[in-house]
Amino acid sequence: MFKLKTKTFENLFLTSSYNQLKKSLIFCEKNNLTNNAFIFFGRKGNLDHFRTFKQENNKLKLIYIPLSFKPNRIRTLKYIYFMIIFKLINKIIASKKIFFFNCMGYNNIFAKIYKNQCEMNLIEDGLVNYKFFKKNYTKNKLFNSLFNNELKFKNYYCTHPNYAKKYIKSENYILFIPYLPLKNKNLTSLDMPNHNDAIFLNQNYNIDIEAIISIISSFHDVEKIYLKLHPNNTIEHTIEIEKKIKDKNIIILKNKYISAEDIIQISKPKYVISLNSTSLILSKMISQNTIPISITPTYIKLTGINNQIIEDYNILKQFDFILFK
Repeated sequence: MFKLKTKTFENLFLTSSYNQLKKSLIFCEKNNLTNNAFIFFGRKGNLDHFRTFKQENNKLKLIYIPLSFKPNRIRTLKYIYFMIIFKLINKIIASKKIFFFNCMGYNNIFAKIYKNQCEMNLIEDGLVNYKFFKKNYTKNKLFNSLFNNELKFKNYYCTHPNYAKKYIKSENYILFIPYLPLKNKNLTSLDMPNHNDAIFLNQNYNIDIEAIISIISSFHDVEKIYLKLHPNNTIEHTIEIEKKIKDKNIIILKNKYISAEDIIQISKPKYVISLNSTSLILSKMISQNTIPISITPTYIKLTGINNQIIEDYNILKQFDFILFK
């Protein structure tokens, strides 16, 4: 009878985006971690993320799990699918430590299977951690009883430990700033902002582009305004933005896989502007003189209430070094 061989890794990272994969590598490098494996939950919308990362890091142990659905809301068929997949992974992969990036439903299933087998840790993935930790991502009451309290963290690695204690349950809270000093000098040769410019960080929201352009065009005390695309922005979305900014003093940073943190580190811009990007929180840690600005108040006045944006905005307001315009 065929018997699956179990391979043991020191650390196992559960990811679902290019940024999470990149943060995993930064985390490993900062903490001198070796013997690592990375699981990537792939959907049609983020398959390019995985391919790009794999090309850049072809020697890593990467495990691709295809999904035809969003994994955060768990229902019966999804539960069965994840149980089968994760039990199979449990037979072939053993790990001393597991690192999650969020507290969504599928991670609870994974935690249930690996329970009492290894140490479980959480790495901050931005505002999503604070927003989803208290939310119930399973509508079925039976599932709620199954999943509650499965994710018990030994360590939470985050940018603001004192703030995190209010929201995330963990034994320890450890400072982790997810960027490294740049080694790739080729990045500095790209068309990048300088200290007299502003960067607008686009997000994975369904936003009113004309309203955004109107707001960021009102920053007259900068030389240029650069627009950083989100990795999930489609080609169609990019083309639409390009049409809207024609004849404006706005430049699109074409390579969406260069992180906002790398751009801030290179250019040290005058302003980092966004609705509710996590990079607003990180920008001061990377460039002391850069001013982070959220334009959510003005955007809401122009376009009306958006519950998702409001929810993120209410979290962001806790950070007193961010300006709100």
